[in-house]
Amino acid sequence: MLVALGIEPVAIADAKGFSQQFPHSVLSPGTVDLGARWEPNLELLKQLAPDAVLVGGLGIFPIAESIAPPLVVQLYDGKAPPLATATRSLLELGKALSLEMRAERYVAQVQATFERVRERLTEQRKAVLIVTMEPDGLDVVIHGRNGLIGNCLERVGLQNAWAGEENRWGFRKSGVEQLLRFVDADVRLLVIDQGARTDRALRSLAGNDIWKMVLPRPEALVRLPPLFPFGALPTAWHFVLGLETAVA
Repeated sequence: MLVALGIEPVAIADAKGFSQQFPHSVLSPGTVDLGARWEPNLELLKQLAPDAVLVGGLGIFPIAESIAPPLVVQLYDGKAPPLATATRSLLELGKALSLEMRAERYVAQVQATFERVRERLTEQRKAVLIVTMEPDGLDVVIHGRNGLIGNCLERVGLQNAWAGEENRWGFRKSGVEQLLRFVDADVRLLVIDQGARTDRALRSLAGNDIWKMVLPRPEALVRLPPLFPFGALPTAWHFVLGLETAVA
């Protein structure tokens, strides 16, 4: 979110993981890596003396407060759809950083993209099923209607093929055999590419009879650009652009 507003973070936890999950948000070479997200180097962060600390929840608030004023962003608070929360959060962050106009301009660009893609995909009749694959190939994460991915599908007018149960984050983890129910339906399967994890899963499935029924022609598999499905507004924008390329 900071990168979207033109701010280069002084430091970030798990810089390598961030770059893999958010390739659309490029960090500057000078950004300091604070180590693991679950145990960042707070002493190093304190030495860097940041003007503020962006945190993803209230749990770390007291610790962050001892270093610099914390800015809390909670995308999955259960009070509103994630896409709406992501939009509001970016605007609030812009206000907190005295960058209101920049945030408003960014949101306007995202909304314009959504409208353009929605118009372009008007004739798309096929429902889409969006999944990420576990490395063992035996399980998949199916993205339902209530997460960021599902919100984006609805926003651009595409039907989400998954109408089953999902958790509070908008996904359902199931065995790959769940995909068999869509074989005879007019559904397009799209896999969010997670690099080595997805490659490993597909290698594991190469001789799997169930997978052969799900996808008779391996070359027909459509891999969406890498992203973290539970990100903020920049992730939504990146996803919709990849979706447009995949299904238009």
